[in-house]
Amino acid sequence: MRSKNTASHIGHVGKKPELKQTPNGTPYSRFSVACNYSFKKDGEFVNDVDWIPFIAYGKLAETVVSYLDKGSHVSVESRLKPWKSGTEKNTRYGMDIVVTDLLFLDSKNQDASPEQVSEVPAGAAAIAEEDIPF
Repeated sequence: MRSKNTASHIGHVGKKPELKQTPNGTPYSRFSVACNYSFKKDGEFVNDVDWIPFIAYGKLAETVVSYLDKGSHVSVESRLKPWKSGTEKNTRYGMDIVVTDLLFLDSKNQDASPEQVSEVPAGAAAIAEEDIPF
């Protein structure tokens, strides 16, 4: 029997992620992503935001720390990982949202001036508008 444990979120990083290590030396990073949504209340749309807390491990954690900043626009694929800790009489339960894949949605040249951004990549041929089939 098949099962599925996935979640997808698109949003903006809340603050610059930091790299830490587990007791056995595995690198990890925790970061949050703001996901905006709207709903209808009393006949009018209301905007709100959910802050989704993620954790990335290993090479992915190092990538997160190297390339994400506050405000970075990202698409995050993840899985839910339940955990428990403590003693039999004082057990705590929780859930981590573990990053399995990350896509950077910001433009590479977002800080570039308009003169630095080319509409046609170098080495690519320009396509005439009449050659586009749709």
